[in-house]
Amino acid sequence: MIRGIQFKIPNKWGYMLKDILKNIDLADYDFEINDDNEIWVENNEQLFVEEIIDGEDFNKQISQNPYYIIFANIHIYKIGFKISKIKTYKEFLDSECEIIILIIDSINVCIYMKDKEKLDKIELNAKKNKFKNIEYITDENDNITMLK
Repeated sequence: MIRGIQFKIPNKWGYMLKDILKNIDLADYDFEINDDNEIWVENNEQLFVEEIIDGEDFNKQISQNPYYIIFANIHIYKIGFKISKIKTYKEFLDSECEIIILIIDSINVCIYMKDKEKLDKIELNAKKNKFKNIEYITDENDNITMLK
């Protein structure tokens, strides 16, 4: 079974989250920015300062100024849905969370999604941006055990 998609992004300043999420209507979602995020903008400030951001604010923040991602752990929910702590893939499936974005060591992106149509859009964005090593995350190759 397909759980999501993984790929590598360039290790540089830019608009990577915007590029990854292009063609997804972000206004339909609330974004939970977990503690283990390190996304920097100029002047050594973090990109996100709030724990919960609505889709319009999230889109504005990822589109205005370039940023550098070291780690990201972002859980995306339909507006008004219950936010819960997710530690395993099963908890993700049982939750109201729609998308989880994990970025590790600046380049390794893992995205877990419940909606195959949106997953196809993410894959297309990855190909258009010439991201490397694009492959589906499946039951057999999923090596992420904790989604924290």
